[in-house]
Amino acid sequence: MPHIGLMIAVVWTAAAAIQPLQLPSWVPLALLTAVTTIVAVADQRQIATWKDSATLWNRVITLDPRIALAHCKLGLALEDHGQSEAAAAHYAQSLAADPAWLPARNNLAAILIERGEITEARPHVERALRGERDPLTFINLCGLLLAEGKPIEAAEAAREAIAIDGSDAAAYFVYGRALAAQAFLEQAIDAYAHAARIDPDHIQARNNLANLLARLRRFNEAIPLYRSIIEKDPTAEVAQRNLAAALRDQAHGAASETNPRP
Repeated sequence: MPHIGLMIAVVWTAAAAIQPLQLPSWVPLALLTAVTTIVAVADQRQIATWKDSATLWNRVITLDPRIALAHCKLGLALEDHGQSEAAAAHYAQSLAADPAWLPARNNLAAILIERGEITEARPHVERALRGERDPLTFINLCGLLLAEGKPIEAAEAAREAIAIDGSDAAAYFVYGRALAAQAFLEQAIDAYAHAARIDPDHIQARNNLANLLARLRRFNEAIPLYRSIIEKDPTAEVAQRNLAAALRDQAHGAASETNPRP
């Protein structure tokens, strides 16, 4: 469809070129049939390449392994399929091809922080901070500082990420973590709730929000949240355990109110 205009130009140009040759009428038809067949065969081969992002970028890398963008995009596709180890390897290859490629550096740092490899992540975060202002850079910095036990500085980094992009759910999520680490529970609840509003599929934000609500004994708010997480993902074991604990604590609280100590 995007090439209709181009194909019209090609057909008219070919027709104009053939006309002065005064060829028999069957010759242009035969040439058209041959070209169409070749293009159709090539098209079928290319469809296999375009079936998904991982296949596409693997093909690009096969043609030229030095393309930083291709390694970075393949890393993202692998992360979407839960293959963080393989994704990290491609982010590293992206940086080998272009050390200034910020998305690959930030994505690699995020994986290292999630693994708890803080020493390995720090040089990437520090290098990223010298580049353009990107919310993920400050989200990573927040995670790094939280791992190092510096929640006040972590909250400042999260606020910086929010200032750059106020629609980034991950920025509000890490801000909630930094606030909770300082025992600012109500503010952390607001941050997690904001993250969940921006991205209803952000399971960690919803789970952390429910945990804080349960901690404050606001079970009527926490329990439906846990149930909504489990409804969306029946294999969510953490939410199932947290729901069971919240129901138990709610029942104990109700029993204590019914049977107060003398």
